[in-house]
Amino acid sequence: MQYTLKEAKAWARESLRDYFVTTTMPYRDDLSIDEEGMRHNTRHILGLRATGGVYVGSIYQEFNFLTLGERKRVAEIVLGEVGGRVPVMVGISGNCMADVIELGNHAAEHGADLVMLWPPSFGLRTQAGVLDFYRRIAKQIPIGMCVYATSFGELGFRLTPEMLLELAEIPGICAVKEASQSIAVYFETLAKVGDKIVVSMPAEEFWLPGRLIFGPERSTEVFIGTSRPLYTENAERSWPREFLEACREGDVPRARELMLSIRGVADAIFARHHARGAHEVALTKAVTGFFGMATGPMRPPLGYPPEADIAEARAILEQAGMLQRAGQPQLVTT
Repeated sequence: MQYTLKEAKAWARESLRDYFVTTTMPYRDDLSIDEEGMRHNTRHILGLRATGGVYVGSIYQEFNFLTLGERKRVAEIVLGEVGGRVPVMVGISGNCMADVIELGNHAAEHGADLVMLWPPSFGLRTQAGVLDFYRRIAKQIPIGMCVYATSFGELGFRLTPEMLLELAEIPGICAVKEASQSIAVYFETLAKVGDKIVVSMPAEEFWLPGRLIFGPERSTEVFIGTSRPLYTENAERSWPREFLEACREGDVPRARELMLSIRGVADAIFARHHARGAHEVALTKAVTGFFGMATGPMRPPLGYPPEADIAEARAILEQAGMLQRAGQPQLVTT
């Protein structure tokens, strides 16, 4: 971390760029963490041409099923493997404030660049209570914080644009991952707080019109906590990287074409799960295995979907040209 808390907002606006790609969690057969697999996956992500940062400790890394010690260890592994080459954001989400604070201080001590903190995920949460949760934690960790505003039912609480206005007044809060799945809410968020903190929209189909309407001052070029580069890039092409390049060159027709390609694959595989208000963590993990990432089993209560769903996902990727068809050499980016 190369800034003070008072400098966090300026640092975020200057330094957060491109795709902050989320990690997945490889396990051994006994459900212990596969540390070498974690290092391999981190190197894989660093090798993606779209990567501008790494997000460790996300929902895709099954953080709810890890002990506090495991969460710290995984952060240490990723931070060590990245070695300062790109910024690293460490997830510290939880319901116990003492645990969240412990994870935040650990991340700062081990060289993280910022942390991600979801709203609490249990109980009859009120706006006042959630704001107090953030204020108390922000006072006790010396690192910039990204917050998460989503409409997904698996969390069950959404940070509204009005709440984000209040959170933006806290010195350490420097970014929000806006994942409401509503372009109207995204635009409202950009209008209300886009000049105060970084507003990251991880879906290209929402980000592109936001960029065209609000410009770079409010619609910054960072996609926080996305899995899409993991399955829309191979040795021959990188749709996410090409998308950003087209945007930066002002080639809107090309950017739109690439956006539709990325969204087409993502929706074909995951849209029905997102429609239920949940991330399909296990299917995402299976898909990463197609590209050479370490996977292993799932920790209960999670489990892989039926083989037919996994085969369907592979067929979609083959049809899109992201994977070679069975019997042909597979193109990977590692």
